[in-house]
Amino acid sequence: MSKKVFFPLSLFCLVCAFLLADDNYLPGEIYKYRGLIVRAVLIEPSQVSEDKEIEPYIRKLIEIVPNYDILSPASVSRSLQALYKTNYFRNIKVYARKSFDGVAVIFSFEKANMIDNVALLQLPSPLKKKINYLVAVKKNTPFNEGLLLETIDNLKESLIKAGYPDANIQYLLVPKGNNSLTVQLLFTIGKPVIITNIHYINEGRDNPEIVKLLKQNLNLHQNNIFDQNEWDLKIRKTISTFQKKGFIGTSIHYETREKNKNELELFIKYNFGIKPSIEIRGFSFSKKKIKELVPIHNEQFISEVLLDSYSKNIKDYLNYKKYYNAQVHFSFDKETKNIIFYINPGMKYKQLDIIYEGNNYFTKTQLDALQLFSIGFIQSFIPNELNKIIYEYKNEGFLNAKANLDAINLTPSQNLLVTVKIEENEQITIEKVSINGLSAFSESFVNEKLKIFQYPYFSQQRIEQDIQTLKNKYIIAGFLNIEINYSFIKNPQKDSIFLSVNINEGNKVYIDRIIISGNYKTKASFIEKFIDLKQDKPPLYSDIVSTQKRLYE
Repeated sequence: MSKKVFFPLSLFCLVCAFLLADDNYLPGEIYKYRGLIVRAVLIEPSQVSEDKEIEPYIRKLIEIVPNYDILSPASVSRSLQALYKTNYFRNIKVYARKSFDGVAVIFSFEKANMIDNVALLQLPSPLKKKINYLVAVKKNTPFNEGLLLETIDNLKESLIKAGYPDANIQYLLVPKGNNSLTVQLLFTIGKPVIITNIHYINEGRDNPEIVKLLKQNLNLHQNNIFDQNEWDLKIRKTISTFQKKGFIGTSIHYETREKNKNELELFIKYNFGIKPSIEIRGFSFSKKKIKELVPIHNEQFISEVLLDSYSKNIKDYLNYKKYYNAQVHFSFDKETKNIIFYINPGMKYKQLDIIYEGNNYFTKTQLDALQLFSIGFIQSFIPNELNKIIYEYKNEGFLNAKANLDAINLTPSQNLLVTVKIEENEQITIEKVSINGLSAFSESFVNEKLKIFQYPYFSQQRIEQDIQTLKNKYIIAGFLNIEINYSFIKNPQKDSIFLSVNINEGNKVYIDRIIISGNYKTKASFIEKFIDLKQDKPPLYSDIVSTQKRLYE
């Protein structure tokens, strides 16, 4: 059974929405008309319905089509929500009257006032710069009282954090004519909270020079206003400064003690953590390279796991530099905070050659094309490099193929010979393919298009590509919820499998209506030129993406 889907489209995004409502949502006076076919949709007052720009816009928001839809709670609730979401209308009401063999639905509402200007009054310029970004009500947008009240709450909270606990805000709406108004926000900020005393409390090892640096970075003074946002920012910046200087585990936090409503004492508690020194023995690195391989300045604590990961960084780098058997160990002195890395770089080779054993299906040339160890014989990369071989074999039906490193030898000419031993095992063929759940397409059409039927052996890569190809065909045909997976059973008598492709097609989907909303300054007729989606057609993903792209541009 086909299924039509409603696609509302705002100026910059496409959103699919299914809105449900219970029976109680339908206004009582029109409840008795529930289930009758809608013969007309009327808009009141007349000055709105006669507006050549607004009237078509409203009709596209109302999800009731005369002579097509029946009156239902869902259609009324979706239409009301669409109208309210625009913030462009107010006092929205809906009622109905009997009309011939059906019902006429009447929507009544007023245009919302447009904001002509937003003025912040009696607010000092420094504070205006701090909180101006919180003003969510904007010029040339519909007036929304809920959004204004939310803005006032956010502004008050920000002023309290900025050190003004008595801050208060009132608003005044000044009509300007032409259905517009000015929003005036009147600020009463009151007396600020002043820092009367600052106490520094060391929770770790003391260091007068470091304490001096801490005070310089925090730059706090008595009789300053206690601005919590600025203070928190200073703490984060100061911790970052100590991290850059090599300190690990630096912590700075504070407590306050009120002397009265507008005075407080500040207690700053700090711990600089530790500043370890790093020593490399057995090999020479530049300071820049050590910082890159041992980025301890980015950490908050030192652990065995962390130092082990740095040892692997050093070993990988030495491998990259063609030291194939490098050894790296470390030690950490908790008292002196010294970290020492002991390095034995091992032997350096000139050239890497790979020898393959047991490869009957693939030639050496084909395996060399995989470019194993192309950046050097890095030991931590060995599993990934060998998996490249296994992956190629599995794509040719060798599901049980294995690849292992067999030997590493350095020749007198200092060439490194790496021997890879391959166990191909049996090649799995496809004995039979069954397709389950197919109805939109014929089985012969599917068999003709899918690559899996062109090869006698099983390839995981090809079956996954086939499934994606088949999914795309279903989506183009309008089956948006298509689900396809596969399974197989091994034949115990042969090196073969029985492959099953399982399809759950779901319902076929079409676009019922396209609604344009959020376009306060742009005509809907202009936007429609950039919409690739079509009514009564499947909602193709490519059309959705191209529509978004064209609208953004």
